[in-house]
Amino acid sequence: MVLLTDSFLMDLSILVVGVLGIFYWLATKNFGHWRKKGVPYIEPKPFVGNLQDMTLGKTSMGELLAKFYFDAVGKPYIGMFAFHRPILLVRDADVIKSILVKDFNYFRDRTFSPDEKLDPMFTKNLFGLSGPRWRHIRVKLTPTFTTGKMKLMYEFVNECGKEMVQLVNRELGGGESGVLEMREILARYTTDTVASVGFGIQGNALKDPDAEFRRVLRKVVDFDFWLGLKAAVAFFAPSLLSTFRVRVWDSEITAFTRRVVWQTVEHREKTGLVRKDFLDLLMQIRAKGHVDGDGPHQPAAAAAAAANGDAAADGKTDGHAKDADGNIEFDGDLFAAQAFVFLAAGFETSSTTQTFAMYELACHPDVQTRLRREIRDALRANGGQLTYDAMNNMTYLHHVVQEILRLYPVVPFLDRVSLADYKLPNTNITLDKGTTVMIPILGIQRDPAIFEDPNSFRPDRFDESKGPVPPFPHMAFGEGPRTCIGMRMGYMQVKVGLVHFLNHYEVRPSKHTVVPAQFDPKSFLLASNGGMRLTVTKLHDAVC
Repeated sequence: MVLLTDSFLMDLSILVVGVLGIFYWLATKNFGHWRKKGVPYIEPKPFVGNLQDMTLGKTSMGELLAKFYFDAVGKPYIGMFAFHRPILLVRDADVIKSILVKDFNYFRDRTFSPDEKLDPMFTKNLFGLSGPRWRHIRVKLTPTFTTGKMKLMYEFVNECGKEMVQLVNRELGGGESGVLEMREILARYTTDTVASVGFGIQGNALKDPDAEFRRVLRKVVDFDFWLGLKAAVAFFAPSLLSTFRVRVWDSEITAFTRRVVWQTVEHREKTGLVRKDFLDLLMQIRAKGHVDGDGPHQPAAAAAAAANGDAAADGKTDGHAKDADGNIEFDGDLFAAQAFVFLAAGFETSSTTQTFAMYELACHPDVQTRLRREIRDALRANGGQLTYDAMNNMTYLHHVVQEILRLYPVVPFLDRVSLADYKLPNTNITLDKGTTVMIPILGIQRDPAIFEDPNSFRPDRFDESKGPVPPFPHMAFGEGPRTCIGMRMGYMQVKVGLVHFLNHYEVRPSKHTVVPAQFDPKSFLLASNGGMRLTVTKLHDAVC
């Protein structure tokens, strides 16, 4: 054995120091990146970059980026580091518009990238896809979320809203009033909604808090320290996941999705059952290449999206098989993952938005009273029934939801990666290919330079009759060609839930309610920390 010295311990010490030195160099070698480009930046720390507070579980990613946003007042952008990776945090509205809309073809893809073989439901859905596969699937799915398709699915959501009222009555135990965990109740409502609209299946979460749908979907969003850390690595150092074969999410999620999707598809194909839900639309795309009613060609919405860089214009498929026409085959996990993201995104984002809406309405009884009056007037005008058109015609309800989305964007930041070298508008600064760009939505939407009294709940700021509406009311659904395709579904779930609840109940803060609301520091999404316990009182003059 070759020794460097006469002492084994000395040799071992030299080896350890050498290895640590290599790790230190790898962790810090990019720290001069922004200085060399002349971009102001936040001084990083070895191994964590600027994510120390997030990795220690002290603050959420959304809050951390919002802090950096406010610390950089007067600057159009600022450099930062996620672990070893250079990140450009953008503040300027014109630069944001260029990245998300005007120069979208440079910033088509997200940075989020778990290992595709280990987490296929997260990498193969529309949110996680990149390149030609994303463009191809986006064009195929665009017609599934039109207003006409939402009307077909509406009654499924409305029925779940009625069942939620029955759950609240049971939770009150026959009493007139009680302190209820509204975050859990609303999550059970949206779980059953996405199960019904997505698969035509009874999720049973409103009847059983431990129902399988509820239990599995809870695993997607219940962030503990390790899940949060692995999700951060999936954003900023994804190669580590593949190198060490690390799965971000529980394997049961993938197994559950595959089983439910393909059992339901098989049953419908054997029986000829057509239910006009989301899975039915996916099956049409799988069988025919398009959704019925839209014809074999791209509908107008998809064609418009294609003009913005959405079309699968090239022949590459990122390794996916092609059908006889040369298109990417819509089958296997690529098919199942679209059903999965409908479930995962639909239940958590909508339930969280409603949770914060309940909180603000509890703290602002004047707004709650005004909204209830509008709801009941609309119900009376429709014979006590909540129709799709009646829901959409409630203007104050829409203002309330808009203000909640501004104050509490469930996805509090947007991420993009440059696909080629990109010169920032009106500067001499060029972003290298592969550079990550972050847009801090939470910070932007609480900026006093953009919104008057930004931390106050003021739905009237969206009332055009009372003054100009902010040009960027919110970016809770994203912006540009990668805007959330399920936006209409999200609005529908939230509004139906609020209408049914407020028609039957009054909500107030309880002694357990934390004011102002606190965010879960472990979550990548913007979620209330510790739930939302509010006092709920039954009303006896509901319009039915």
